Amino acid sequence: MTAACVPSLEVGGPSFQPYIEKMTTPDYDGRDIHVSLKRAATCGMSMTEKQGGSDVRQNTTYAVPLEAATAGQSGASYRIVGHKWFTSAPMSDSFLTLAYSGDNELSCFLLPRWVAARRAQRRTALPAAKKQDGGQVQRQQ
Repeated sequence: MTAACVPSLEVGGPSFQPYIEKMTTPDYDGRDIHVSLKRAATCGMSMTEKQGGSDVRQNTTYAVPLEAATAGQSGASYRIVGHKWFTSAPMSDSFLTLAYSGDNELSCFLLPRWVAARRAQRRTALPAAKKQDGGQVQRQQ
């Protein structure tokens, strides 16, 4: 899965180079920590939504730029809002995900498992050791 993510990141510009370097190393670092602290990284994909299935044009997830001045630029920060139905390799350090951007075009975003600073309030109370700012995985019993 990680090898399939690299070509998408390569067209994204130099801001993704640190991720690419860690994803192309032959090492594996299974620690559950921020990717900047790891010697190697993995990448999964989270594309599908319940209402869309394989037709990703039916997706409803959208992206809101955190800073209007950088919107649309490679490496800009966004808040991704939506619900993905299936995520491949959920133990990954980062994920490629699809969301509609401001011009109502489907765009691909790199969503890290961990982010450096909290910017959103959690809806669920989780023990501090279980908090992950990049996203939440829901499991059905």
